[in-house]
Amino acid sequence: VDSNQSDHEEVFQAARGRRPLQYSLISEARYAAGVDLTPRYFVLVIVDFAGNIIYENRVDFPADVNAECLVQEVSREYLEAARKKRIRKDKILGLGIGIPGRVNTVSGISMGYPRIPNMTDFPVAGRISEKIKVPVYLHNNCSIITKSAYHYGTDVTTPGSLLMLLLRFGIGGGFYSDEKHIEFGDKTILEIGHMPVSLEGPVCSCGSRGCLDTYLGEDVIIKELQEVIPISSIKEIDAEVLDDVNVKKILEEKGRILYKAVRTLFQTFFPDNILLVSRNSLLSQFYVNVINRELNK
Repeated sequence: VDSNQSDHEEVFQAARGRRPLQYSLISEARYAAGVDLTPRYFVLVIVDFAGNIIYENRVDFPADVNAECLVQEVSREYLEAARKKRIRKDKILGLGIGIPGRVNTVSGISMGYPRIPNMTDFPVAGRISEKIKVPVYLHNNCSIITKSAYHYGTDVTTPGSLLMLLLRFGIGGGFYSDEKHIEFGDKTILEIGHMPVSLEGPVCSCGSRGCLDTYLGEDVIIKELQEVIPISSIKEIDAEVLDDVNVKKILEEKGRILYKAVRTLFQTFFPDNILLVSRNSLLSQFYVNVINRELNK
């Protein structure tokens, strides 16, 4: 070998740097689990290290669900899923749970959720962790959705702060700005479902009257719609249903109530974005249209 040529090759390699190494994730290296919890059911999802969903299942709660029942059902479903997928405990990074109501995110305690009995100052994370023997993390479900939308974006959000309203069995909220949630110490806030919109309104699960929940909760809407059309779920609201003049009348009144709440929240937080999330995208868009129409007035 020509020594001069060898020297030239060494200089050339040094200038270019080392040859690149190809890396890829080992999907089976670790796993994470998550639970989205409502007063009627919960959904358990397990993902691998690459973020692929390897297990997903919805479990309905019994009609008489309470805090202890919640712990038993979530623990049982998680253990069964881990057994089916043959996932060892040391491979699980943890189980994250999003629940409605106020939450102490450090201690993993539900500070209160009136739709499920005995959920006041209840150590959800600790009790479930004792049963499944993996770390459990607890947070408010609306805060989780808000953080996800803030970081990963949606087709409607722009850069800046984000206020999110979750319209489900109750009405929840989250606010995210400057890489953090708005919280009070370790405790979540923005239980906007218990914002009073009428002091003479229906009695709420919290004991007060005329809260937003009593006008915009899914059960309330379905009950009112059943007086004019046969319907059993919010997911059954489609374009044909929305064309019904009686349905429009009911939902437009709901939209105007929501507009009042949104306007109050906007004046309080001045967010760059407001995102409405429900289990029916057509219903969400219907509300958006009503709110925009009210704003234009």
